Amino acid sequence: MTQVRNAPISIQNVVTYDVVITVDNRELKLKPGMTANVTIVTAQKDDALRVPNGALRFRMPNLPLDKKATRVWVLDRNGQPRQVDVTTGIVDSLSTEIVGGKLREGDRVILGIDTTEEQTQKKLPPGFEPGRGMR
Repeated sequence: MTQVRNAPISIQNVVTYDVVITVDNRELKLKPGMTANVTIVTAQKDDALRVPNGALRFRMPNLPLDKKATRVWVLDRNGQPRQVDVTTGIVDSLSTEIVGGKLREGDRVILGIDTTEEQTQKKLPPGFEPGRGMR
């Protein structure tokens, strides 16, 4: 679980392309064979309300999925999960901007839950369980 927060967001996908460019090199700082890492920002917004991408992928177990709606699950004041419809904006590799809906900064969004099955899978193999201290 994480809290929703306002923060800058920009799209920065990692893709590699071979390109040929022309640059002003009057100071002769660029040498043949040099390489560069370039970031091209295609969208940017300051103070964006955003959630981790995992919050949009989370599905509550044993409940039907409505593929037409974009929703996140939050914990209300009583610690109970509830769905909140949202409208999304720009997306980067970690988070998604929320541009509409009733989600507010500070809301606690659910990223996952431990089901009985998942807790069973997390058990350590024989011989690796935490045991009593050495004597």
